Amino acid sequence: MIIQSEALSKNIKKVAVLIDWENLRKTLDKAIKKYKIRKEYFSYNDIDKLLKFIISFVKDYEAIYRIFFYLSPPVESAEWKGETYSIKDKSQYEKVYRNSIKFIENLRVKDYISIRKGKLEFRGYDQNQNPIFQQKQVDMLIGLDIAHLSYLKLVDRILLFSLDTDLIPAVKIARIQGIQVIISSFPDVRNAHYDLQEHSDFVRRKNP
Repeated sequence: MIIQSEALSKNIKKVAVLIDWENLRKTLDKAIKKYKIRKEYFSYNDIDKLLKFIISFVKDYEAIYRIFFYLSPPVESAEWKGETYSIKDKSQYEKVYRNSIKFIENLRVKDYISIRKGKLEFRGYDQNQNPIFQQKQVDMLIGLDIAHLSYLKLVDRILLFSLDTDLIPAVKIARIQGIQVIISSFPDVRNAHYDLQEHSDFVRRKNP
């Protein structure tokens, strides 16, 4: 893998990496539990190790244009249908909040990283009294960036880290505009949906 400024050869493909962070985080979390991966080997909260894993999907003949992270900042307090949530309610909530803020702050200063922020909406509690949050706007932001990159021909390829079939219309736009779309897939953990694979040019399969 090389970075954009070093891409002098006409054979080099410029690639934008788009990451639905909550989607990828769940996949990595599932893999960590399945394979019992110890923190000293890999933790998605370790930014350097996380980026190394993501970049491992990029081929030697590809140059990274930019890595886009789509995520939602944590909620400090919220109310929904008479139910309330606050990080002050439990020390665990405050710990999760602080870790999330730290993750975003550490990520935003890395080279070639662009953060797009959606929002989390509180939706009450589950049967175990764990708070339920619903992510909003992320799919829209990903779709807009795919369209922007495609219409302006800023890249040759888009490498997508998301298993969400809602992105198929945006993926179709990219391909119509001549942009090649690569879907990341994790066959032993969470495989990309067949419909998403159908509308991509390549599927790169790799287990965490």
